[in-house]
Amino acid sequence: MNGQPNTRLSDLFGLAGWSKGELARLVNKQAAAMGHPQLATDTSRVRRWIDVGEIPRDPVPRVLAALFTERLGRVVTIEDLGLVRHGRVGKRPGGGNVEHPDGVPWAPERTAAVLTEFTGMDLMLNRRGLVGAGAALAAGSALSSAMHDWLHTDPALVADAPVVDNPLHADPAGFDRYEAAPIGSQEIEELERSVEVFRAWDAARGGGLQRKAVVGQLNEVGGMLSYRHPDHLQRRLWGVAANLAVLAGWMSHDVGLEPTAQKYFIIAAHAAREGGDRPRAGEALSRAARQMVHLGRPDDALDLMKLAKSGSGSEMLPRTRAMLYTIEAWAQASMGKGQAMRRTLGEAEDLFVSDKGDVPPPSWMQMFDEADMHGMQALAYR
Repeated sequence: MNGQPNTRLSDLFGLAGWSKGELARLVNKQAAAMGHPQLATDTSRVRRWIDVGEIPRDPVPRVLAALFTERLGRVVTIEDLGLVRHGRVGKRPGGGNVEHPDGVPWAPERTAAVLTEFTGMDLMLNRRGLVGAGAALAAGSALSSAMHDWLHTDPALVADAPVVDNPLHADPAGFDRYEAAPIGSQEIEELERSVEVFRAWDAARGGGLQRKAVVGQLNEVGGMLSYRHPDHLQRRLWGVAANLAVLAGWMSHDVGLEPTAQKYFIIAAHAAREGGDRPRAGEALSRAARQMVHLGRPDDALDLMKLAKSGSGSEMLPRTRAMLYTIEAWAQASMGKGQAMRRTLGEAEDLFVSDKGDVPPPSWMQMFDEADMHGMQALAYR
């Protein structure tokens, strides 16, 4: 308890339209359904959560997330409610403190938990026929400030898997979570092939038709990440999570679930970074930037592209870097910065030509060829 009002919880409480007494009764009822009949929340307790920032013990944050998700018809996480104990305050690249949106960047043990929680809530909304809407997109500058230092450091795989008693390892009554067991290389190969199948489906059909299947698979992978595998397998599993999260994000964007899409792109960047694949993390952030251009927010897109380019690491292939430059050029064009756009496109073309093709591109880059390069150039000049 910090003595300060929990503005996140207060805002969502106002949107939900409950009285404090109603919320207390709903918490007790939902907790009992989740296997916690001993909970006895009352109006004064709800008041302390909202007015003085008291953070309730588990399972209450999970219960509240489930209740607000169903009430508002969009995914509401524990971070959205301001109920994470280890809130972070970080440094902007230029100095000064900033509160990180949604608690990003997450600690390694939180990433798998956030992934599982968010996909579980998303599946619950799908199952009940609700459509997520109404949440705000985080500004590109806020995300860039929050994630800059984190993305430029290497992860510690020893902390990849959450601890056994992590409170976000919820039971299915709260939200969907597949119960997984430790897996081996053969199972991971099958998961990697499934990503290619989902990617082909999306390329052929678009429109988010397979979104629920992708989110379900990602939720299952989140359960698998709850176990400590050998480092080489854990990295591959994080890679599967990153690829699925990017697909889930783009499919969510296709059907107009913009805040949900952004969250999946951020999850993808976290997963890729935890797996040691900084180029993939940068590419995931570039998807969030493309989303911002589509939504008429090119300034936010440029903030995200600066982070994507600087955080991608020296191992990024020239062709991949060229793709990032074309997205930056598109954002510049959308802001009327013609000279900067032409300069950036020139750099992109130089990078594309310099790629000798002697190093096989990662699976997620195989679709960016010369035709895609020209397509992005045409988009910028449009």
